[in-house]
Amino acid sequence: MDSPLFRRSAHPDRLEPGERLLWDRALGVADGILSGEIKDITDGATFFRAASARSHWFDNAVRTGDLSPSSFESTGADENRQLFYVQPGKAERLR
Repeated sequence: MDSPLFRRSAHPDRLEPGERLLWDRALGVADGILSGEIKDITDGATFFRAASARSHWFDNAVRTGDLSPSSFESTGADENRQLFYVQPGKAERLR
């Protein structure tokens, strides 16, 4: 991901006020999921990709057992649908 906003997010002190508000909200959600206060609907997924995008890396990781499909799958039109993956054993360690 290479966008100006993504690069600026590495330095939250440099974000515009509206961007910083959203950054703080995302950080709060992440903290809530990691602490268990917010249910992780992705079932511990640590990777995701667009369903419409083909990826040899993901295909190989699933084939070799390095990743397993998560029980969670986003809804919506096919072009916006996301697939989620977990690293076997890692999801349990994060809970």
